[in-house]
Amino acid sequence: MTTSEGKILEKKLLQGGFWLISLRISSRFLGFIRSIILARLLTPADFGLVGIAMLVLAVLDIVTQTGFDALLIHRKNPSTSLIDTAWSLQALRGVFLFVLAFAIAPWAAQFFHLSALEMIIRVIAVSLVVTGVRNIGMVFFQKELRFDQTFKFESLSSFIDLIVSVTLAFVLRDVWALVWGGLAGNISRLLLSYIIHPYRPHFNLQWENIKSIVTFGKWVTGVGIVYSIQIQVDTFTIGKVLGAKEVGFYQMALTVSALITTEISYLLKQLTFPSYSMLQDNLPQLKNTYLEIYKLMALILLPLVGILFFLAEEIVGILLGDQWLPSVTCLKLLTIAGALATFGRLAYPVFLALGRPKYETLIQLASLFCLVIFIYPLTKEFGINGAAGALCLSNIVVWYLSLSTSFRVISCTKKAQLKPIVLSFIATSIMGGVIIMEKKFLGSLGKIWFLMISLPTGLLVYMGVLYCMEKKTGYFIMRPFFERLRQAWKELPPWFPL
Repeated sequence: MTTSEGKILEKKLLQGGFWLISLRISSRFLGFIRSIILARLLTPADFGLVGIAMLVLAVLDIVTQTGFDALLIHRKNPSTSLIDTAWSLQALRGVFLFVLAFAIAPWAAQFFHLSALEMIIRVIAVSLVVTGVRNIGMVFFQKELRFDQTFKFESLSSFIDLIVSVTLAFVLRDVWALVWGGLAGNISRLLLSYIIHPYRPHFNLQWENIKSIVTFGKWVTGVGIVYSIQIQVDTFTIGKVLGAKEVGFYQMALTVSALITTEISYLLKQLTFPSYSMLQDNLPQLKNTYLEIYKLMALILLPLVGILFFLAEEIVGILLGDQWLPSVTCLKLLTIAGALATFGRLAYPVFLALGRPKYETLIQLASLFCLVIFIYPLTKEFGINGAAGALCLSNIVVWYLSLSTSFRVISCTKKAQLKPIVLSFIATSIMGGVIIMEKKFLGSLGKIWFLMISLPTGLLVYMGVLYCMEKKTGYFIMRPFFERLRQAWKELPPWFPL
């Protein structure tokens, strides 16, 4: 890659990163507002019913994943017939999953001892067909780093979901507000996909294309299957051992923690996979880019995790209400688990770009094995907190194996990856100590006032400590971030308008 090509890629990364971050912030903000409003109108049991229904559908989803999105992004110039074959398989898969979900809904209701679950599963399953026939041309927005278009797509559909769900919650005051709202969001995504992207797929199955998809996607599919099983094992266990109410507490804690950890993981994979694919023939530059991403995550993720950990009780009490306070400890543990998973999965786009998704499959298998061993006994003994603890243990495995494998693939040492994390962790710990002291002396002010004071002071302490450590060690993770931020700001005017 030449210098000019590198600058073009960097500019596209800055632009794509801005829109991708804007996309997730707006989409998840609307989703979070939806959760807060519905949490006031509905009960934990209502959320638990939908959570269990989504679990059943997710189990069906994981056994039929294909990985053709990754193939279309990896291929430089995929043919029209390949694109149409991928869309046709996607549509057939959606219909098949709907029929299967409709058939097993009575069994699922009997298994969880929840009679209302049967109809809920059957209605939500309609979304599988709707999603299956969505315009596959949307994949090329990611391939080309054109996340401004994806921003429009997700923001509009999330807004529709919010309006329908909240309106129905005021009218119905039961679980069906969640069900119909989610279905409305998926239908809007279907319509918008054909409005926003000009590609028009046709039903076309060619055996050579099917073989090509299977050959490339078998390990990508393996990653998706193992990962999907992993993220559903906890909900399944809680639903069976503890019941729908505890699933509701767990799902809400998961929703709040995901605002930081899971979302950052999603953002990075969407942005770095197509970028790393462009650098697959330049390993030194790929390695440097990977380390810069690692520094960025250490700088941003750890203080956010620290804030959520040390202020969990105040955040839950203010945003969700006192009825959700039993989920506070679970929220803290899930936030830690999410941070471990985020760092552990930073290397996956590298493996994918270099055509080695097998490594990630094996890493996730080891993590799943650990989770299966610990999830049941810990959940039975400690409830939802035990389930969150088991997730922490399994994600430690992910992180350790990721550190080791990235050294093998791109010669990136553990020390190089751990150094920014250590510095940020020290600064975050000191920030946490300050928040604890503030809580001791200012807690009587009330949750809202305390949160308004502790948030800015905590972040200022974090940046101040990190600045001092950077000056002392000569190792910088904060200064490069602000330099790139200034560069991104300079690039903003030409492409900022929607």
